[in-house]
Amino acid sequence: MLIKEYRNMINIRYLTTIIFNLLFFAVYNSQDVFYLDSNYPGLEPKIYAPGILSLPNRCEHGLTIRDNGSEHIFGLDGKKDWTYNGLVCLKRDKNQTLIFDTLKFTDKITRRNNGIIGEEPNFSSDNQFLFFVSDYPTDIWKVKIDGKGKWGEPIRLDTAVNSQGSEWFPIIARDNCLYFARDLKGNIVIHKAELVNGEYKKVAKLEAAFNYDCGDQVFSKNMDYIIFASPRQGGFGNNDLYIAFKKDNGEWTDGINMGPEINTEGFELDPYISPDGKYLFFTRRDKYNESTTSDIYWVSLDIVSKIKSTIKFNSSNLSQAGQR
Repeated sequence: MLIKEYRNMINIRYLTTIIFNLLFFAVYNSQDVFYLDSNYPGLEPKIYAPGILSLPNRCEHGLTIRDNGSEHIFGLDGKKDWTYNGLVCLKRDKNQTLIFDTLKFTDKITRRNNGIIGEEPNFSSDNQFLFFVSDYPTDIWKVKIDGKGKWGEPIRLDTAVNSQGSEWFPIIARDNCLYFARDLKGNIVIHKAELVNGEYKKVAKLEAAFNYDCGDQVFSKNMDYIIFASPRQGGFGNNDLYIAFKKDNGEWTDGINMGPEINTEGFELDPYISPDGKYLFFTRRDKYNESTTSDIYWVSLDIVSKIKSTIKFNSSNLSQAGQR
């Protein structure tokens, strides 16, 4: 009897240890993100971290988050005109104190025509490289950050990606390809570059129904939808955010305006999906010149399900209820 009870105790302890370890690794490997704002949004966008990141006397744009919130990197604009004044970072030090840092690696870039210092930052999926644009006409650059948080030398991507015109908004998607917008004689469209022997090659226009007069693209984690910015006609303002869904046959729908909850009479741009896949961040600026506000907003990604529930599409067509 004592031997049986002893065995039962051993089994309970063993099972308890297994459960503890599973819970530990589940928490350790979770995608919890350190946000600068605990006022989490629902289906209505809110200014992100007012008084901390979004300041009333400053114009911000283009947020990207590294390593589950250890660093928030974004750009600064001019109020009088859209001048892109460089990249800055909010990060926690060893004492978990939040510090503001101006990123100096862009100072090493020789810019033509007093061009853009740095803008439109996006981290690679492994958080080891930051991609951004600089100069004018704009080119795509990358810079490596080591395990101690030290930035390396910025590297301009080669001519397979950078043309004589302008390239904008570089992102690395789940398929490990580089997606960016290229200006083709006034018509900005999204391109794709494949990673070949450590370099991005085989550049081609992304074949999709939505891919006209658009850029500032971001894919969902599973690449089953894309959110992008466009000044196309029929929107609510000068530049709106749109969404397109991948159909069963692998083709894309046309762009669907994300509605008046997201878009205003001004400019909405620079969409970014949080590392945990819960929130959509974007920039909202009221005017191109003489701006009074340009802030980072966030909204629950449940808005995607809401939009998707209003449309009907199959492998060959798309219809939207109440489409403008």
